[in-house]
Order: sequence, then C-alpha cells, then structure tokens
Amino acid sequence: MTVALDPGRALAKRVEAGRTARYDAAGATIPAEVLRDVLLRTTGGPRMLFLRNAEVTGELDLEAGTVRFPVTFDHCVFTAVPNVEQARVSALYLTGCRLPGLRGSQLAVDTNLMLTDCTVSGKVSLTAAAVKGHFRVVGTRLVNREGVALNADGMAVDQNVKFAGGFVAAGRVSMVGARIGGQFDCSGATFDNPGRTALELSGLRVREQTFWCDDFRVRGTVSLRRAQLAGGLDCSGAVLSTGEGDALRAERLVVGSDVRFSGAVVEGRVDLTGCDVGGTLDLTGGRFVDPGRTALDLARAQVRQNLLCRSGFVAEGKVLLAGAEISGNLWCEGGRFDNSTAAALDAPGLIVHRDVRLADQPSASGTGRECFHAVGAVVLSGATVDGSLDCAGGRFGNAGAVSLLAVGMKVKRDMVLAEGFVADGTVDLGGTEVGGSLDCRGGRFTARDEALVADRVQIGHSGEFDRIHAEGPVRMRGMTVTGNLSFADSVITAGGRSLTIKGTEIRGRLRLGFASRINSVDLRYVTVAQLDDRNTVWPVEVRLEEFDYKALYEDPNLPERLACLRRNHLFAPQVYLQLARVYESAGKYDFAKRVLIAGEDARWRSTAGVRRVRDRVIGFLLKCTVGYGYRPLRVLYWIAALLLVGTAVFAWLGEAGFRQVKVDGELVFHPLLYTLDLLLPVVSLKQRDFWIAEGWALTFSTVFTVLGWVLAICLVTGLGKAFKREL
Repeated sequence: MTVALDPGRALAKRVEAGRTARYDAAGATIPAEVLRDVLLRTTGGPRMLFLRNAEVTGELDLEAGTVRFPVTFDHCVFTAVPNVEQARVSALYLTGCRLPGLRGSQLAVDTNLMLTDCTVSGKVSLTAAAVKGHFRVVGTRLVNREGVALNADGMAVDQNVKFAGGFVAAGRVSMVGARIGGQFDCSGATFDNPGRTALELSGLRVREQTFWCDDFRVRGTVSLRRAQLAGGLDCSGAVLSTGEGDALRAERLVVGSDVRFSGAVVEGRVDLTGCDVGGTLDLTGGRFVDPGRTALDLARAQVRQNLLCRSGFVAEGKVLLAGAEISGNLWCEGGRFDNSTAAALDAPGLIVHRDVRLADQPSASGTGRECFHAVGAVVLSGATVDGSLDCAGGRFGNAGAVSLLAVGMKVKRDMVLAEGFVADGTVDLGGTEVGGSLDCRGGRFTARDEALVADRVQIGHSGEFDRIHAEGPVRMRGMTVTGNLSFADSVITAGGRSLTIKGTEIRGRLRLGFASRINSVDLRYVTVAQLDDRNTVWPVEVRLEEFDYKALYEDPNLPERLACLRRNHLFAPQVYLQLARVYESAGKYDFAKRVLIAGEDARWRSTAGVRRVRDRVIGFLLKCTVGYGYRPLRVLYWIAALLLVGTAVFAWLGEAGFRQVKVDGELVFHPLLYTLDLLLPVVSLKQRDFWIAEGWALTFSTVFTVLGWVLAICLVTGLGKAFKREL
C-alpha cells in the first residue's frame, strides 16, 4: 500500500531530484516554513522550480537569503505578505497569484522579476531593488487605495520595465530615483489615485524609450520632476485627469528625443517648466483642459526641434511659453487656444530659431481650411523669431481688449497678418523689429477703440497694408520703413483720427490709395522718398505739417490735391511749399506756381479777428493783380484793360472836360497817353500837366490815378515777395 506524501515533502522530493522541478499542489496548503527550507537549504538545487495551485500559509520569509535557481509561482495564494528583503534570487515569476502584499526592499534578481495577472491587496515594496533583466507587471492589479500600491524608489532595472496588459494600480505608485536600462512601457496601464499623486517618478532615469500610450490612464497626479528619459516620451492617446490641481508635474524634465501627446486628453495642469526636449514636442490632436488657469506650462522650456500644436490641438486654459526656446519651428495651424479670462497663448520672451505659424491649413477632409483660433490674448512681447511669423488665416479673439500683443518683438524675416487674418481686439506691435516685410494685405482689424498700433516699428523691407479693413484707428507713430509703405484699396471706417503715421521715416514709396473716404490721416513729420497718391480718395481731414517727400509717383488731378491741402487741420505754409518744391524739381513750374498761389489763399483766409476783413481785401487785390507775386506779369493785363477803358472814356469826354494850360504852340489831347500817364504814378508823360480835368473828367482821372497806385503797390509787393522767396 502506497502512502501519499504531504505537499511539503512531495515538493522537497521534487526539488531534490534536480533538473526542472514542477509541482502542482492542486489547491493544497504548503506551510511557508517548508517552502522556505526548500528554497534556501537545498544543496544541489534544480535548474528551475515551478509551483502551481498551492496555498502558502504563514509568512514566507526569505530575507537576506539566496535562491540559486529561478522560481515560478503559478496561481498560488499567499496568506501572508512574503518577505524577500535583501534576498538574492536567480529569477522570480508570479503568475495568476493572490498576495496581501510583497516586501522586497533591496531584493537582487539575477535575471527577471515578473508579476503576471496577479492580484495584490496591499503594498508592494521594492525600494532599492536590483533587477538585472526585465521587470514586468502585466495584467496585474495592485490595490492599496489609502496608501502606496507600489514603492520602487531607487530601483535599478538593467533592461525593460513594463506595466501593461490591463495593469491597474489603485493607490500610489512610486519610483523616485529609479533607473531603467531599457524601455519603460506603461501602454494600456491604469493608475488610479484621485486627488493625490498616482504616479511618482521624480528623478527617474530611462535609457531608452518611454511609452505611455494606447489608452494609458491616470486618475491623480503624475510627477516626472527632474526625470531623465534618454529616449522619447510617447503619450499618444493617453488620458490623464485629476480632480483639482496638476495632472502632470514635470519641471526640468529631460527627454533625449521626441515627446508626443497626439490624441491625449489631459484634465488639469501640465507643468513642463524648464523641461529640455531633445527632439520634437508634438501636441497635435491633444486636449489640455484647466479652464481659467494654466493648462500647459512650458515656461523656460528648451525644445531642440519643433513644437507642434496643429489641427486638433485644444487648450482650455492658458498655454504659457514665457522664456521658452525652440530650436526649430512653432507650428500652431488649426490649433485652438481658449482662455477668455486672460491670455490664451502667453509667450513673452519666447525664442524660436525658425518659423512661427499661427495660421490656417487645409482640413484633413480636403474640403476647407482649419484656422488657428485664440479666444483670449496672444502675447508675444519681447519674443524673437529667427524666421517668419505667419498669422495668415488666423482668428484672434478677445473683443474689447488686446488680441495680439507683440510689443518689442523681433522677427528676422516676414511678419504676415494677411488674407484671412481676423483680430477682434487690438493688435499692438509697438517697438517690433521686422527684418523682412510686414504684410497685412487683406487682414481684418475689427476693434473699434484701437484696431492696430504699430508705434516705433522697424521694417527692413516693406509695410504692406493693401486691402486691409480696419473698424478702428490705425496708429503707426515713429515707424522706420526701409522699403515702401502701401495702403492701396484699404478701408478704415473709424471716426476721429483714422490713420496716424506721425514721425515715420519711409525710405521708399508711400502709397495712399484708400478705397473709400476715411475720416482723417495724420502725416506730420513724416519723411518719404516718394509719394504715390494715385486714384486715392483723400480724407475729410489731413495733418501735413512737416510732411517731407522728395518726389511724386505721377501727377494726379491737381485740384484734388490742392483740395486735400486745404483740409489740413491748421494753415501751415510748409505743406504748400513742399508740394511746390517737388513740382519745381520735376520741372513743372506752372503747377508749382498754382500750388504757391493756393498757399497764399489759405494764408489770407486763416487770419481772424479785426484783421480778417483787411487781410482778405489785401489778399484779394494781390491775387488778382500779381498772383501774390508768383505771376507779376498779370498786372500788365490790368493795365492794358484800364488803358482801353480810360482811352474810351476820355475820348468820349474829349477836350471839353479839361482845362488846357496855356503853353507856346498848339496842344493836342491824346486820351491814350493821358490814361497811361494816370496809371503810371512814378513816370510822367506831361499829359496831366497840360490838361487839368474838370467835372466828370476829374472824377475819372482820380479813379484811374488811384488804380494806378494800387497796381503799382501790388506789383512792388508781389515782386518783393518773389525776390524774398528766391533769396
């Protein structure tokens, strides 16, 4: 009769047999002391121990012991927390097991440590453990909701670490200062510790890739502070949420390659302050939600390649890029930045070594275009862009406040606010330096208080504002434009001072070609090489004092140009002299004289008070007689006319209207010579001496004498002004 051995003795006999020891306990219990003796006191030992369906009662205490062969526990139940602290194990595999916890501080594993499809209802402690192979926790549930589910602080794994296959941790998982020699894969894993830190990885070091994708989920905070990931970090499709506060804390995180959040959903703040990304930071398709606060913090971040927030990217809350540096491009075509309470994209001091695109792009369906959309201010003050800033097709909200604030920005190539660009609030470019062109052709600026402010802007090439539509004032004081400044077919509907270009220096052409009459334009102290006002509709009011231009592109309707000069806010002789000087330099002397005469008209009209009537009379006489001295020969027409009239009058009166002075010889009355003698007050033809007028002749001779003096005085005055002007 064969006597059945108890499970403990049967297991020991299998182990003593050597080679691979497989034992199925069929649900029987094995005392922990017996199992400990089998694992630690076996002299020869098998190549491997495989224990299945056993219930280990009591504490399995292997502390500081050495197990020289790999051990697999398959579907075993441990009634007490196993203790493997400071133990040395060849390999340890737990598959489908149930444990109340695991004590494994400073555990040393020569190859692999794996927990597959296990359920652990208490804390797993692997602090300072060393695994020379892989550490895999696949399909396992670690449950310790009120405390730490897994503590692996300081753990060192030479190869890969994997939490996958439906892995769930209910409680905190901590791997502070852990070192991973291969990949760190948490794809499909769930870390659940709402309202607290769910995954603590501060100081973590990973030599290869880190995968947090394929439905990686965290409820609670993830901490990657000062972590160093030599490969990339892939969070594509991840879902991170926290009840309140930070979803991801990654200050001064260092990643050697790309970081991807494509399709990720993050509820709570993502703090990447001072991080260093060795490749591209791709946030395209990601959703970052922290309304009214900072959803994505990249202040002082370093991105060695591109930062992408393209179509599908949504940020509900501020995106902060203050002091960040991007070695490649910042592309946000089709991205949405929503923070109506403050800045949506806050990037003062940002440095981008290539291009910035806050523009539109073709939709994925190919049926239209998806535009950059900011609800809230976009702040780029003090930023530096070594390439171009392209905002064509972008929609900048924040009505009633500032939509785009780029004070003191430096763009080494072009700044484009062109076709499709819409700003509901003020666009402030004060002090910006643009190395290429400032292209606003077709842009819409709808703020009614101040649509566009470009004071002290420096443009290395041209400023192009053709076809812009501005519903508020456009102000460009103190600009410097190396090339041309153009307003062809532009529309500015603002009342008050519609367009102000005061104090601007334009080294090329100034094109003024408004599509409709604007209220006013201020060109005071503007210097321009060439003025081009073809086909323009001049404003209701203009300010032209000290407006200096060297040439005109071509000659439009002179009366319209003179009408424009008359609309100047106050009379300023310089505006007429300037235009006349340009005409004279072009050889158009008649045009120059007409302008100067119009200037004198304006001067006499500008007098006020008691002098008003006198000055207007004098001005009228000077204009009619000598054209203010600019047409002195006009007095000859007056003399000729008066000579004809006087000759006719005195011929009609005849000698009967005069008393002849007795002289030797016979005198003959000559009406022509008598009239001429009256009209020439300085020259005497002796006619007045021989014929003394009486009656009506006296009246007419007095009138002609006075008119002669008036003409003489006007001639002298006009010639004096002409000589003074020449000097």
